[in-house]
Amino acid sequence: MALSARPKLLLIVGSSSVVLGIALVAGLVLRDGTTAGSAASRSAHSTTTTSVASTTTTTTTTTTTTTSAPPPSTVLQPPNVTTLPAPPASGWKQGDQSPDLVPYEQRLADLKFDVGTVDGVYDQQTRYAVEGLQKIYGATPNGRIGSGESFALSIFQYPVPLVTDNPEAKRVEVDVTKQYMILYDNYQPILVTTVSTGSGQNFCYIPKTHPDHRVCDQAVTPSGRYTFYTRFTGWQPGDLGKLYNPVYWLRGWAVHGYESVPTKPASHGCVRIPMHTSDIFPGLVKN
Repeated sequence: MALSARPKLLLIVGSSSVVLGIALVAGLVLRDGTTAGSAASRSAHSTTTTSVASTTTTTTTTTTTTTSAPPPSTVLQPPNVTTLPAPPASGWKQGDQSPDLVPYEQRLADLKFDVGTVDGVYDQQTRYAVEGLQKIYGATPNGRIGSGESFALSIFQYPVPLVTDNPEAKRVEVDVTKQYMILYDNYQPILVTTVSTGSGQNFCYIPKTHPDHRVCDQAVTPSGRYTFYTRFTGWQPGDLGKLYNPVYWLRGWAVHGYESVPTKPASHGCVRIPMHTSDIFPGLVKN
């Protein structure tokens, strides 16, 4: 993958377009999903009749209230839950098993985190989902479920979309500051996952097609607005290693599965996602 030195910016990848810009999102906000309606209009008509014997006054008031519907791009927020059992004092971590983990995995799945199978087994898939949750909330992504994660899941709200000006209905947004990705379809989140993007480190390699050349570059995830243009099924060999189910948005840059998705930027510029998530991602962004 030949990369050019670019500033480290927010990557937003759309299945019909790819948008990249500076990451300015600072955590979550609570949104009610509605817009205020127009102020109520009020009119009054008064009629006064006077006679020698008495005075009669009649007043008729008509009030009309109109409430506008939320825009179609409004993200619908999930309801709070109160059914999550308290985690143990030491928390849950990868390798643990408990029937009490089932409602946590189900809640993560309902929120569109890819936990794999909901079975009460805290495997790597569950850990990646928890890391994604922690990244969104700005917590230390240690992959453990404690009281903080339990509370965050009970009141979870999707972050404000990174694209607010004419967003595409179907798009992928990658926050390289917090290292998570959200795939939207019809303006609603359908997949949330942890990612690892360009490390920003300098690197060198020798292209297989030109063994007499040595190429040096910087591992940066580029910014811009693009369209996914090609994909490869299975492991694709390359000069910098193998990519699993890559979906490309710009020359050598792709969203792809990888056996290691660290909690910090570590790639040569591509967007790494968990292997099990890369099994479904290409189908979700297929035009």
